Amino acid sequence: MIYEKTTFTLKDGRTAILRSPCEDDAAEMLDFIRRSSGETVFLMKYPEECDSYTLEKERELFRLTGEDPYSLMIACVVDGRIAANCLLAFRNRIKEAHRASVSVTVLKEYWGLGIGTKLMRRCAGSPGKGKGSCRSSWNSSRATSARDACMRRRVSGSPGPDQTPSG
Repeated sequence: MIYEKTTFTLKDGRTAILRSPCEDDAAEMLDFIRRSSGETVFLMKYPEECDSYTLEKERELFRLTGEDPYSLMIACVVDGRIAANCLLAFRNRIKEAHRASVSVTVLKEYWGLGIGTKLMRRCAGSPGKGKGSCRSSWNSSRATSARDACMRRRVSGSPGPDQTPSG
């Protein structure tokens, strides 16, 4: 799927652009992947495991994701640089058509600005091949139950037990 370009305001007042990555983003995306995988131990790979990634493979991934009705990739660009990336992949088997995998990565310098929450909300509302909205199945290996519950509330917009509904 192709994500139509949108903008939003970060918590620090800067403007962020959400859009599907294009061929011209391949080199910067490879740098983003290597850099982000070295900033936290909670990603699926270490920087040295990214050495097999090539410009050609990245461009092909962008093309295939854009053509695939079951996948969506969104890049978040701030001040002309890729600050975050999100990949949503719906299952295409009949019994799993209601399920999807979501991967969100935000560079450390952009943590706490609302980018991850915005990307998760975009994915939670993304139609997958006419299947309706994506429902989240929270399987976090690093977060506590309280942290998972907090993220579910933030993404869904539902108030928690100690919050009141907003306008």
